[in-house]
Amino acid sequence: MLGVDYASVDDNAPPDFHKARQAGTRFALVRAIYGRRVHGQCDAAPVFVDPVWARDKDAITAAGLLRGAYLFVCYPRNGCDTPTPEVQAQAFIDHVELERDKDFVPMFDVEEASDVLGPDEMYDWTLRVTTALRAHYRAWPGMYTSAQVWAEHLCNHAAGPLAECPLWLAKPWPWQANTEVHLDGALDREPRTIPQFGDATNYWIYQYQGDAVRWPGFSNTVDANRFHGVARKATGTIVSWIQRRVAASVDGDFGPKTESAVKAFQAKHGLLADGIVGPATFAALAWVL
Repeated sequence: MLGVDYASVDDNAPPDFHKARQAGTRFALVRAIYGRRVHGQCDAAPVFVDPVWARDKDAITAAGLLRGAYLFVCYPRNGCDTPTPEVQAQAFIDHVELERDKDFVPMFDVEEASDVLGPDEMYDWTLRVTTALRAHYRAWPGMYTSAQVWAEHLCNHAAGPLAECPLWLAKPWPWQANTEVHLDGALDREPRTIPQFGDATNYWIYQYQGDAVRWPGFSNTVDANRFHGVARKATGTIVSWIQRRVAASVDGDFGPKTESAVKAFQAKHGLLADGIVGPATFAALAWVL
């Protein structure tokens, strides 16, 4: 249940995704849009269109991996020309076509600070991105962020409607950059979750190591992730999220009735009906509004 995320700044040659899959990789999340222009950009676009998504999107699927794309959201900063949330989201929409129920829902990255916006304004900016992506893709997009970002940049703002966004939690950088990847998933490293979004169960992907080297199939650095699978006997906020999408009673307890509902959902979507919410089942569930 391991996966990678990367961008052009990682400077990878075209990856060998078959080799990555043989080593245990199950999903790849690729930056598609950086929300403002970058130094040396030659085109006239108001954002940076990261070339790795167009280069790798078909190869990811061909190798049997789940794929996802993310938008790095930029916030107003002094000395920077930052497009509106709607312009950033539209650039992503124009560039990224996703297969409903098969690919991960669109993702957006909340980590940049703003020296212009206060926490309420940052929240509103984030919600505007979410609204635009949700309207087009007809699903709640996933959000990459961290407890530290939510505390320091958004001052522990209430989650509000963003509570429906599946969470991809950012790394705490437990290792130095450019160190060998921990392909065991670093199960002793638990993420810091965000209380405003629910209890400690509420995350789907945990980026446990950043700028790791020697991930099979990649020539340079990647960020390492593990997926948070959910099955019978689990409890908490994440179970309630599942129950809302499989039409089960919402009590936060993954009992036999929820397991049966998950199996029925899996069978309907051509998935292995094992009652376990792994990456492929999550990918399909996340498209349910």
